[in-house]
Amino acid sequence: PEEAIAGEAPYLRDMLMGMKKDLYTDASVDLGSISDARARDREAVISNTRTQVVKILSDPAMREKVRRGELLVIGGFYEITSGVVDLFEVVDPSSV
Repeated sequence: PEEAIAGEAPYLRDMLMGMKKDLYTDASVDLGSISDARARDREAVISNTRTQVVKILSDPAMREKVRRGELLVIGGFYEITSGVVDLFEVVDPSSV
């Protein structure tokens, strides 16, 4: 909740509010419609990961490194309770 975030230290508060804003830019998911808290948290992390991949690729130097095959950009989700890592958002260099 924004009330809890507002009570954090300024740097942490600003970072969390930025992440929260980014969660709602991914039109592929409506986090408010997910009633199960664990599922909602997972979708929020996935949404944030997709947003970060887009941000990384918005940098021309990063895109060029991906294009040349010098850098791989892969989004992933680490499930801390099981240790399982799901990789997704693997960027194809020919698509950049």
